[in-house]
Amino acid sequence: KIIYFLEGHGEPSIDEMNDPKGYGQIKNALDNESYEVKKLVLSEGAAIPDDASLVVIGGADRSLLPHEIQALDAYLKKDKGGHALFLLNPRATPELVSYLADWGVQIGNDVIVDEQIQLLKGRTFTLTPFVTTYGMHKITEELSRRGSAALTTYGISRSVESRQDGKKGLTVVSLAKTGPNSWAETDLESVFQKQTARLDEKDRRGPISLAVAVTANLKDMGLDKDGVSRLAVFGNAVFADNQFIGQYFNRDLLMNTISWLSGEEGLIS
Repeated sequence: KIIYFLEGHGEPSIDEMNDPKGYGQIKNALDNESYEVKKLVLSEGAAIPDDASLVVIGGADRSLLPHEIQALDAYLKKDKGGHALFLLNPRATPELVSYLADWGVQIGNDVIVDEQIQLLKGRTFTLTPFVTTYGMHKITEELSRRGSAALTTYGISRSVESRQDGKKGLTVVSLAKTGPNSWAETDLESVFQKQTARLDEKDRRGPISLAVAVTANLKDMGLDKDGVSRLAVFGNAVFADNQFIGQYFNRDLLMNTISWLSGEEGLIS
């Protein structure tokens, strides 16, 4: 099966094995699972290839153009349904925030602050959250069984949660949540300009969801199609890069997500 990685918006390179921010190691893992990995640039009027089993929109720093959103929408709403993985950077690609709302996904204008207890330092707060709580989904079934031993870690993340609002045909499941001592910080200027964060009445206390899986029945959504589309959305793109992918269970979570999206549930472990 062929997996396309969208390019042209400052995404990490799937050819880069040595740069910590590259996606070369995940490409290598996909090659080892007998996937074929290709790059995709969507020019004006171009469509996503018919042989795509999955399209990855990962780590874009610049906004997608309207014709790219249209091509992606056409692919996800094709007769048999399409499959897409979104790995989002904080404060980037606002057009995807509004687009994914139509698929029942609410992406917060926030960053997650997480508490850690460190030897000698005591109670500290970090913008690199840890997760040991996973949703009831095929992707995370085995991780859930391992409990707190199945740790995944992330870079700066925004919240990603279900926003179905009565939309028909959509099943949205949270895949990963931070602990109860985390919160969704909305004062982004203080975070990025002053490197400070403080829990106040505008913020939401944890647990905070940072990833969801979407199953979309196109006919039930009101489309004249019989297909089922699958989407997964993470509020962080760093956990899949060369620096983070080998840490804890990051690789397992990402590979399980790709296996589910591409219809290869037998590869989930």
